[in-house]
Amino acid sequence: MHKLLKEHFFTKEFVKYVFVGGFGAIIDFTVFILLISFSNPIMISQWLAGIVAFSFTHIWHHYFIFSHNQKLKKTYLISLIINLTSIGLSGPLLLLMSLFLNIWLAKIIITAFFTIIVFVVRKKWVFIYK
Repeated sequence: MHKLLKEHFFTKEFVKYVFVGGFGAIIDFTVFILLISFSNPIMISQWLAGIVAFSFTHIWHHYFIFSHNQKLKKTYLISLIINLTSIGLSGPLLLLMSLFLNIWLAKIIITAFFTIIVFVVRKKWVFIYK
Protein backbone atom coordinates (compact mmCIF):
# COMPACT_ATOMS: atom_id res chain seq x y z
CA MET A 1 0.00 0.00 0.00
CA HIS A 2 2.83 2.40 0.89
CA LYS A 3 4.54 1.65 -2.44
CA LEU A 4 1.28 2.33 -4.30
CA LEU A 5 0.84 5.69 -2.55
CA LYS A 6 4.45 6.69 -3.10
CA GLU A 7 4.45 5.56 -6.74
CA HIS A 8 1.22 7.33 -7.74
CA PHE A 9 0.28 10.07 -5.31
CA PHE A 10 3.41 11.46 -3.68
CA THR A 11 4.90 12.71 -6.94
CA LYS A 12 5.37 16.08 -8.64
CA GLU A 13 3.23 14.73 -11.45
CA PHE A 14 0.28 14.15 -9.12
CA VAL A 15 0.68 17.57 -7.49
CA LYS A 16 0.64 19.23 -10.92
CA TYR A 17 -2.33 17.05 -11.92
CA VAL A 18 -4.26 18.18 -8.84
CA PHE A 19 -3.31 21.82 -9.48
CA VAL A 20 -4.60 21.68 -13.07
CA GLY A 21 -7.56 19.69 -11.80
CA GLY A 22 -8.31 22.55 -9.41
CA PHE A 23 -8.66 24.90 -12.37
CA GLY A 24 -10.74 22.25 -14.10
CA ALA A 25 -12.95 22.01 -11.02
CA ILE A 26 -13.45 25.79 -11.05
CA ILE A 27 -14.53 25.55 -14.70
CA ASP A 28 -16.71 22.53 -13.90
CA PHE A 29 -18.43 24.23 -10.97
CA THR A 30 -18.87 27.51 -12.88
CA VAL A 31 -20.51 25.82 -15.87
CA PHE A 32 -22.60 23.65 -13.52
CA ILE A 33 -23.83 26.70 -11.57
CA LEU A 34 -24.66 28.58 -14.76
CA LEU A 35 -26.56 25.64 -16.19
CA ILE A 36 -28.63 24.89 -13.09
CA SER A 37 -29.32 28.61 -12.58
CA PHE A 38 -31.13 28.48 -15.93
CA SER A 39 -33.27 25.57 -14.68
CA ASN A 40 -31.40 22.82 -16.51
CA PRO A 41 -31.65 19.35 -14.93
CA ILE A 42 -28.90 18.45 -12.44
CA MET A 43 -27.73 15.38 -14.37
CA ILE A 44 -27.51 17.20 -17.73
CA SER A 45 -25.73 20.14 -16.05
CA GLN A 46 -23.26 17.71 -14.46
CA TRP A 47 -22.52 16.02 -17.77
CA LEU A 48 -22.06 19.23 -19.78
CA ALA A 49 -19.90 20.86 -17.10
CA GLY A 50 -17.75 17.73 -16.96
CA ILE A 51 -17.16 17.70 -20.72
CA VAL A 52 -16.18 21.37 -20.78
CA ALA A 53 -13.77 20.94 -17.86
CA PHE A 54 -12.32 17.78 -19.40
CA SER A 55 -11.42 19.52 -22.64
CA PHE A 56 -9.59 22.27 -20.74
CA THR A 57 -7.64 19.94 -18.45
CA HIS A 58 -6.75 17.38 -21.10
CA ILE A 59 -4.64 19.84 -23.05
CA TRP A 60 -2.67 20.62 -19.88
CA HIS A 61 -2.34 16.95 -18.98
CA HIS A 62 -1.11 16.06 -22.44
CA TYR A 63 1.50 18.79 -22.83
CA PHE A 64 2.57 19.72 -19.30
CA ILE A 65 1.71 17.08 -16.72
CA PHE A 66 2.35 13.54 -17.94
CA SER A 67 5.60 12.33 -19.45
CA HIS A 68 4.76 10.23 -22.52
CA ASN A 69 5.25 9.91 -26.27
CA GLN A 70 1.63 9.68 -27.42
CA LYS A 71 -0.10 11.95 -29.93
CA LEU A 72 -2.77 14.41 -28.74
CA LYS A 73 -5.45 12.90 -30.97
CA LYS A 74 -4.92 9.46 -29.42
CA THR A 75 -4.71 10.62 -25.79
CA TYR A 76 -7.73 12.89 -26.26
CA LEU A 77 -9.89 10.10 -27.71
CA ILE A 78 -8.95 7.53 -25.07
CA SER A 79 -9.22 10.08 -22.25
CA LEU A 80 -12.57 11.25 -23.62
CA ILE A 81 -13.92 7.71 -23.41
CA ILE A 82 -12.61 7.38 -19.84
CA ASN A 83 -14.04 10.76 -18.88
CA LEU A 84 -17.39 10.17 -20.54
CA THR A 85 -17.63 6.99 -18.50
CA SER A 86 -16.79 8.82 -15.27
CA ILE A 87 -19.07 11.75 -16.16
CA GLY A 88 -21.85 9.32 -17.05
CA LEU A 89 -21.49 7.61 -13.68
CA SER A 90 -21.13 10.88 -11.77
CA GLY A 91 -24.55 12.21 -12.85
CA PRO A 92 -26.66 9.46 -11.25
CA LEU A 93 -24.31 9.33 -8.24
CA LEU A 94 -24.73 13.07 -7.75
CA LEU A 95 -28.51 12.72 -7.89
CA LEU A 96 -28.40 9.87 -5.38
CA MET A 97 -26.00 11.61 -2.99
CA SER A 98 -27.99 14.85 -3.18
CA LEU A 99 -30.87 13.01 -1.54
CA PHE A 100 -28.74 12.61 1.60
CA LEU A 101 -26.22 15.46 1.40
CA ASN A 102 -26.14 19.08 0.38
CA ILE A 103 -25.75 19.20 -3.43
CA TRP A 104 -22.44 21.08 -3.18
CA LEU A 105 -20.93 18.67 -0.68
CA ALA A 106 -22.05 15.77 -2.85
CA LYS A 107 -20.49 17.41 -5.92
CA ILE A 108 -17.19 17.98 -4.09
CA ILE A 109 -17.05 14.34 -2.95
CA ILE A 110 -17.85 13.01 -6.41
CA THR A 111 -15.34 15.35 -8.07
CA ALA A 112 -12.55 14.24 -5.69
CA PHE A 113 -13.40 10.55 -6.07
CA PHE A 114 -13.40 10.59 -9.87
CA THR A 115 -10.29 12.80 -10.00
CA ILE A 116 -8.27 10.10 -8.24
CA ILE A 117 -9.73 7.22 -10.27
CA VAL A 118 -9.17 8.98 -13.61
CA PHE A 119 -5.59 9.95 -12.65
CA VAL A 120 -4.64 6.32 -12.01
CA VAL A 121 -6.32 5.09 -15.20
CA ARG A 122 -4.70 7.78 -17.35
CA LYS A 123 -1.26 7.20 -15.85
CA LYS A 124 -1.45 3.44 -16.38
CA TRP A 125 -3.11 3.24 -19.82
CA VAL A 126 -3.16 6.60 -21.63
CA PHE A 127 -0.05 8.69 -20.98
CA ILE A 128 2.55 6.00 -21.53
CA TYR A 129 5.68 5.36 -23.55
CA LYS A 130 5.36 2.89 -26.43
